[in-house]
Amino acid sequence: METLSEIARPVENELRMVDEIILSCLSSAEERLGELARCVFESKGKRIRPLVSLLSGAASGSLGEAHCHLAAASELIHMATVLHDDVLDEAGVRRGRATVSASWGNQVAVILGDHLLSQAFVILCRFRDNGVLPQMIRMTREVCEAEIYQLRRRYDVAMTEDEYRGAVAMKTASLFSTCCRLGALLSGASGPAQEALSRFGGYFGTAYQILDDCLDVSNEDKEKEHLKDIEGGRVALPLIKALAALSGEEREGLARAFREGDVKRCLSAIAAAGAIAECRRDAGRLLDQAGDAIAQLPDSPYRDALIRLTRFILAAP
Repeated sequence: METLSEIARPVENELRMVDEIILSCLSSAEERLGELARCVFESKGKRIRPLVSLLSGAASGSLGEAHCHLAAASELIHMATVLHDDVLDEAGVRRGRATVSASWGNQVAVILGDHLLSQAFVILCRFRDNGVLPQMIRMTREVCEAEIYQLRRRYDVAMTEDEYRGAVAMKTASLFSTCCRLGALLSGASGPAQEALSRFGGYFGTAYQILDDCLDVSNEDKEKEHLKDIEGGRVALPLIKALAALSGEEREGLARAFREGDVKRCLSAIAAAGAIAECRRDAGRLLDQAGDAIAQLPDSPYRDALIRLTRFILAAP
């Protein structure tokens, strides 16, 4: 299977600059806080949000230093939400390493997440006059609102697929969509090109979250804890689809098992209902739509890399 580094090769120099910008921000922090932030950064996530920012800009124009600052801010925002999510989910492991909250406690994790978020907006202040800052503020607000909504709907087996998708559109897809749109905006792309890339990011981000939900109830990804959605009462798409496929006593049995935290019974029912396979088919259709959204952009290695990225996340564990 093609690797992420191979897909990212057209913008590898810019990605290195993004890392330099982030490390420069983190070095300015109080000594202990900066040390922890650098540890989080060096755990090396996939860097997909910076990647789509850069590829979108290059696919619709030419890249400049501003794109690297946008990409760095997007990664800092993502890092902050990860730290806060780990606190909310009581997660002990991420990317094969102990989480900050598990190692140093929830208070440190929350403060560190706040610090990363503040650093992102320090970067974004350079964009006060071109519309980037308001869009990133709106996106960040949507992420917070979606998290509150999901917390409020924990253990709520009445949640529909449309409601789930609405929450995902705000929490996960919004950041991807905004990164893609703003990458194009900074390249001076036309309105239709910006909209096409925004749609790409929305479809891509929704599929990304669905696939992540599937990993939570499987053993495919060895670098993260599993079953946190079920254990924490988070209503994710595999559960929703399983409940929709079942009826009568079978459905009520799954709902009861979920409310009671009976992980083994939940997994058995979700698997028997074929919910994971159906979720992956949904993700595949969304990724096809993502590719279709940018079909009218000029043919280039950057547009090609975006399309290859959709195949990568569908195939990757």
